[in-house]
Order: sequence, then structure tokens, then C-alpha cells
Amino acid sequence: MAHHTGRPSPGMRGTAGHGRERQVTEQRQDEADRRRARPDDRWTIEVLRTVEQVDRIEDEWDALARRCGGAPFTLPAVAMAWWHRRGQGRLRVVTVRDADGALRALAPLHERRLGPGTAVRWLGTGLGAVGEVVAAPGDETAAHAVWTTVRPHRDVLDLHTCRADGTGLRDLTAATGLRVRATPTERCPVIDLSAIEGPAAHIEGRRYLRKKLNRYDRIVEAAGLPFGIEVVADADRLTAVVPELDAVHDAAEAARPRQHLLAAPWRAFTLDAMERAARRGQLAVFLARQGDRPVAFDICFRVGSRLGNWLGRFDPVAAEISPGHLLLRRELEWCADQGITTFDLLVGEDEYKMRWATGTYETAHLVGGTPLALAVGHRALDARDRLHGLARRRRIVA
Repeated sequence: MAHHTGRPSPGMRGTAGHGRERQVTEQRQDEADRRRARPDDRWTIEVLRTVEQVDRIEDEWDALARRCGGAPFTLPAVAMAWWHRRGQGRLRVVTVRDADGALRALAPLHERRLGPGTAVRWLGTGLGAVGEVVAAPGDETAAHAVWTTVRPHRDVLDLHTCRADGTGLRDLTAATGLRVRATPTERCPVIDLSAIEGPAAHIEGRRYLRKKLNRYDRIVEAAGLPFGIEVVADADRLTAVVPELDAVHDAAEAARPRQHLLAAPWRAFTLDAMERAARRGQLAVFLARQGDRPVAFDICFRVGSRLGNWLGRFDPVAAEISPGHLLLRRELEWCADQGITTFDLLVGEDEYKMRWATGTYETAHLVGGTPLALAVGHRALDARDRLHGLARRRRIVA
């Protein structure tokens, strides 16, 4: 899984052929970024526009993300894999440092043209990415500082699937002075391991899980085929099992087409993100086999003391044993062994997830800007929707 090298110049994806006028515009924007990012008494704020700039602070970003324990796309391994493989527009990674130079907050963003203006979005938008500012819980002042880089009459914040209670995302109107609309989107189930006495006790205390798992275990035993779940965490072993992941995903998509993240155009991103995370010790792929046949998998990313279950699929041939439940049992045991305190099942209120969850958190689509920027953005999106023949118009302003 060699890294892709044939991409446009770093930080400038999608700009080829736009000519010198676009380059001059971007140079002016960069100068405006520098003027807005001058330090005050508390913070030094910088907008990183190139891959080289991000590479220089990647270890700091990674360390902050681990301490904060957020969603998978707060990791540079995952967020930057998305940028290299799927990103369009310009990078807009915002850093906030304190008077001692320590990184206190980071917003993993990019921007896209929106008519005469700009839409500001998370890295990973569209791939199940729960968006968050990378900042310690409760460090609202540092987290809110990332939004001082917003250009009021040009930028529209178009932040999909934000963690609604995320640091730096509460009360954005007060923090930015922009008009902000929050539209609830999804609930994410979580298992708080500090709230349970252990995986076995958690199952024993839930009658549904206890009965179902006993039944599935009996079915597996009666089949006479060995059943096991391998945990894949290193890059070399990942390469070896990719064909098995492909087989499961192909079978799942053939039965129920959704979004095949191991096929084009998403495959390069998925493999790159897993490889990068594996090299940093942040990957856990749970691969279930019945006999010699792979039947199910979950791809998880570890962010400090939090494990995020990003992608799971199963082969319908194994539906009778409900591999999703069997995987979750093994994953919960692994979390307990590894010192994970929160197992985040991420976007989607599937019934089997809710049976395991000890709680949930809300996500929302946050849209913010001045009334003029929002009106212009709305017209640009409406024109784009008509161009692409979309039946449903998107509204970004109330």
C-alpha cells in the first residue's frame, strides 16, 4: 500500500488550469490569514495552507488528539489521508498556541469555492466523519479562537456531522458573531467502560444480549466450523488481510448496496488511512472468520483512550450468527484489556448498537456566516443543485 505521489501540488488541490488570477487571489487570502492570525496576549493563531506546513506539526497534532480522545478524523493519520486521496479546494488547518508555544487547539478544515465565496468544511466530510475541534474538553477559549480566522463577508461555515456538545462548537454565534444555524442530524451510541463492571457483567446485566449471544454461540458450535476473531493492528498484517476485507465488503454490497469504501473512488483513502493509523499504533481491525471463510469485519481507530468503530460489514451468508454482536463482544473485551475508557460506535442508531450502548451523543449540521454570505452561499448551492439535476434543494439558511 504505497503512498500516492501523483497528486497536485500540496495544499492546492483542484487549482490546476485556473491561471495566475487564482494564484494571486490565494496569495491575497494567505496575507489576510496572516493579518488575522497575529498573536494577542493569550494566543498565536495560524492558518496552515500547505501539506508541508501540516507535516511539520503532525506529531504535535497527533499528541493533542490522543490527549483529547475525539473521533477518528481528529487524527492526522486519518484526516490527512482523506486530504491526499479525496480532498479538493484548499487546506485550512487552524492552530492555536498559548504564550509558551504549546498547541492548545486545532481545527482540521478545508475550503471549497462557493460562488464568489468559500465554504469551510471538515476534513473527511462525506465519509462518516464526526467533526470536532481538537482541544481538551472544557478548553473553550482556545477552541473558540480557531474561528477568529473566519472572513466574515466571504466564508460560510458548512460543518457537517459536528459533535453538538463538542469543545469550541457550543454557542458559535457568541464566539464568532456570525449567524449560526444548527440542524440535528444523527445520534452516536457509545459504551462508557468506566460505567460498567466489565464486558461479562455488561452482557449479563442485559437480558437481550445474554440470550442472543448464547443462541449465536450454540449456532456456531452446531455448525461444526471453528469461529474466531483476529485483531489486526500492524501495517504488515493489514496488507495480508486486505483481500479478506475485500471479499466481505463485496458480498455485503452485492446483497445491500450502500457505500463501498474498499472500492473506487474511496479505496485509496481507506487503505491509506488504515496504513497511516497502523504505523502510529491507532488501528484495530476486527476480522471474523467461520472456518476458513472471512464473514465480517469492523475497522476501528484508536484516539487516546477512545476507540471509534468507523466501518463494519458482514457477509449475508453469516447472518444467522449475527456477526455484529459477536464482533462487539470481542471488541469490548479488547477495549477493557487495552485500557480504553470509551467505545464510540459513531454515526448510526442501528438496533444492535443501541442494545450495547450506555449512552449517546448528538451530532448536528452547523451553518454560519453573515446574512450576506449565507444568502450568496444559498444561491450558489441552489445553482449547483440545478446543474447536477438534484431533486432536493439544499438550504443553508433559515
